[in-house]
Amino acid sequence: MGTTIKVYFTLTGRFEPTSVTGKIGIKPDKTWRFDEPIQNTTSRYKHDGWQLSTDEIESLDLSEQLSIIENRIRPFLQQIIDTCKEFKIDAEISCSIDVDDDQYPTLHFERDAIKLISKLNAEIDIDMY
Repeated sequence: MGTTIKVYFTLTGRFEPTSVTGKIGIKPDKTWRFDEPIQNTTSRYKHDGWQLSTDEIESLDLSEQLSIIENRIRPFLQQIIDTCKEFKIDAEISCSIDVDDDQYPTLHFERDAIKLISKLNAEIDIDMY
């Protein structure tokens, strides 16, 4: 298998994940609660969380994966923005890249992606392994 990329859109803070799901109107791929154990570790979550993610796909183009998560978020953009303000939630786009055999992907953020990230007041995190 070659280089793989997975992108996450994560909301964190102190909130009830089912309330956030109800406000936004989209079912998350994963949720967690403050102080729950983190799977396969001895650590615990330091906040509540709500997350959408893409599948892990073999690719050398980050923008392809970003567009998948963008397309999931866009129809619910205003609800996400309003919910983040109401519950004082932080938003983040995380990119997990598993580099295989020195095949590094392009790390390009298209203008529309940057605008969306800005509207969400989101942080960006890129991890390469």
